[in-house]
Amino acid sequence: PNGLDRLVFDFSANCWLEVKDANGRGLRQGEQPAGATMQVDGKGPFSLKIGDAAAISELLLNGEAVTLPTDSPGKVVRISAP
Repeated sequence: PNGLDRLVFDFSANCWLEVKDANGRGLRQGEQPAGATMQVDGKGPFSLKIGDAAAISELLLNGEAVTLPTDSPGKVVRISAP
């Protein structure tokens, strides 16, 4: 309703991440603990840098599931959503 996009992360393990909006403005950065849920609102597309994509059990963009690369557990992953 406010014209912003919403990301919701669910973490199954400790995970460091950085989230930037379409303008490159940092929205969140730091380590999230296992079992945590984090919501970020901003203007997409978002730029995500994730320390371990396998540590994110679910990622939703505006209620739709986003598939994360899981072929490199423990490696830093950079993606754009959407």
